[in-house]
Amino acid sequence: MPPLQLYQKIKYFEWICAAQALDFGDPKLLGTGTKQAYQVLRQKVEFMEDDRVLYKDQDNAKQLIAEHVLLDAVEKAIGKLK
Repeated sequence: MPPLQLYQKIKYFEWICAAQALDFGDPKLLGTGTKQAYQVLRQKVEFMEDDRVLYKDQDNAKQLIAEHVLLDAVEKAIGKLK
């Protein structure tokens, strides 16, 4: 696997892990853009109550980024990113 693809896979899992960690804290304390990113992911990737195969979650996170759903939602909430 080329290094860039490996890096992208890692970033998808980091986003999923970050959302999971936020579920154990208080997502209400997030900033506007971060809260939007969390909510976008949770539309497609549910809280992980028990162990499960993660390739579907990874594919869903990838789709949200590839189709600019994440970027569009964050920019709508906080303004255009530079």
